[in-house]
Amino acid sequence: KFLKKSFGENGSKQMLNEWMSHGLHTETMAMYDIFNESELTKDKVFNFYSAYGHRATGELELSHPRWIELSDTLFKKDKKNKKYISKKVFDENYIYDKIKEAPLLYRQVLKEEWEILRSLLELRETWKMQIMKPYARLRWYVLELGRRLNLNNEVFWYSLDEISNMIFDDINVLERKQKSKIFSHINFPTVVSLEQIEKSLKGEFNHSQKIMEGVGISPGMVYGEIKVIKDPQKEMDEDWPENIIIVAEATDPGWTPLFQKAKGIIVSKGGVLSHCAIVAREM
Repeated sequence: KFLKKSFGENGSKQMLNEWMSHGLHTETMAMYDIFNESELTKDKVFNFYSAYGHRATGELELSHPRWIELSDTLFKKDKKNKKYISKKVFDENYIYDKIKEAPLLYRQVLKEEWEILRSLLELRETWKMQIMKPYARLRWYVLELGRRLNLNNEVFWYSLDEISNMIFDDINVLERKQKSKIFSHINFPTVVSLEQIEKSLKGEFNHSQKIMEGVGISPGMVYGEIKVIKDPQKEMDEDWPENIIIVAEATDPGWTPLFQKAKGIIVSKGGVLSHCAIVAREM
């Protein structure tokens, strides 16, 4: 409200975009920096795995391997695809100098509100980094259980009740894998009806809409070749052309290696304060 009064609607939007591009120092961005440096020496690779080895591509799916399990394949990167070059140097006075351009009555409020917003956005990324540590351990417990039951990775396709009662049916697992494959190609909106789900499973999609609308999160413009990504894990070792623009349902910090190779990102879910938006602006 005070930004709009001070700089107008368009000016305030641009200013917030700039502030969230240059004013945030999230844990995720620190991870990007260390990842970028880790290809240089074995010591840096060890430091990266020690701090972030519990993360993964598509990490909320428990069956996906964590980075520490991928060994050196995580750093198998094509130099020509390297877009993120070095750490960003930020002059913290930049934002406070802009605040001084606002009317005197609003300056203190703008300063306080900005500092609250920045601290909360940075804290959210830090919390998620910590929350994923025990989540990764859950995966390793399940893997050990699978080893002892001679199920190995198939253990992820059984329910807790089936494992507790030692009921292992290969046909059920096959059906679940087939259903999972079908659903992996469907991008559902946040709210969806059973009727829409049935139409999607039958392939009755509506292709009449030729133009898609969206919101630009970060200033600037790029041109490139669209690459739709359903399973980021499968793209880890692939070499891409230089002008790739990622299209995905959503992203998480586990997409770090793929962000490194892209010129731009389009997602169908998330807002201006989503993980993808924050990291895209920082990069």
